[in-house]
Amino acid sequence: MFSQLDFSLTIGVFYWLYLIVVAIFILYTLINYYHLIRFGFFSSLNIVVMVVYAVVAVWLVWFSLTTLATLDWSRSLFDASWLAGLTDIFGSIKVK
Repeated sequence: MFSQLDFSLTIGVFYWLYLIVVAIFILYTLINYYHLIRFGFFSSLNIVVMVVYAVVAVWLVWFSLTTLATLDWSRSLFDASWLAGLTDIFGSIKVK
């Protein structure tokens, strides 16, 4: 039925999952700022907390994105070459 297993899942899947998490983080940050401005007390402490939070959040996202940009996202997630020594898997699928 299948002559060769050639499906290759790359680690880029984790990059897209990470970007989804970053987008959710940004959404929650915007909701947090809305609630701080709308329902919080207008004081210098509130402004300082918002600025410190924004600086730390932007730095963390920037640092993680620049660090992740150095990786090779085309690498395979699973390397099936170690299966080459087996003669028969699941009955009719031959691994070469």
